[in-house]
Amino acid sequence: MFLNSCRAVGLIASLSMALFLAVGCSRPNHVSGTVTFDGEPLPAGRVTFLCDGEGRPVITGTIAENGRYEIENPPVGRARVAVETFKPEPKPEPGINPDTGIDYSLGWEDTGPYVPIPTRYHSVKTSGLETTIEPGEQTFDISLTR
Repeated sequence: MFLNSCRAVGLIASLSMALFLAVGCSRPNHVSGTVTFDGEPLPAGRVTFLCDGEGRPVITGTIAENGRYEIENPPVGRARVAVETFKPEPKPEPGINPDTGIDYSLGWEDTGPYVPIPTRYHSVKTSGLETTIEPGEQTFDISLTR
C-alpha cells in the first residue's frame, strides 16, 4: 500500500513538473532592440528575421524613428537578420481613382527619413547579422557601419 502511494505521489509530481515546463515554454517569444548606423539610431526601415526553426518563417518588424524594432513570436533557434531602408515616395496629388472612387492620396503613409545603408545589409545572405532566439523576452541590438 505504501509503495503504491509513493508511486502515485511520484507520478503526480512528474505530471505537475511536465505541465509546469510546458506552460513555461509556451509563452510567446519576443525580440526587440535598437538599430544604429554609424552609432546613430536608424530612423526608419525594416528588420527581417529568417528563422531556422518551425518551418523557417520570415518575420519582419518596422524600425521606428528612435531606431527601435520588435519581432513578435519568432520560433526559438538561430535567425539570420537583414535590415533595409526605403526611399520615400512622394505623396500622390489628391484625385479620385476612376475604378474605385477613392481619393489617391488616402492611405498614403510617410516612410520616415531615408538613410541609405550599405546594400550588404539588405540580405540575410550577406548581412553577417544573426542571433539565437531564446524563449521569452530578449534584446538584440543591431549595429550597422559603413
